[in-house]
Amino acid sequence: LMRCSILTSLSNKLGNIISLTIFDIRGFSNLISLSNQLNNLTSLTNFYM
Repeated sequence: LMRCSILTSLSNKLGNIISLTIFDIRGFSNLISLSNQLNNLTSLTNFYM
């Protein structure tokens, strides 16, 4: 259940950040932020597995 909610949260964040990137000149910094969030979520997911 925890993993499902993490994946749902990740999916929502991806959608939000992609939308921001399309309309935001600072999209590159958003991508860096996304990359960091992906790494954190991956670590959490591995921990819960």
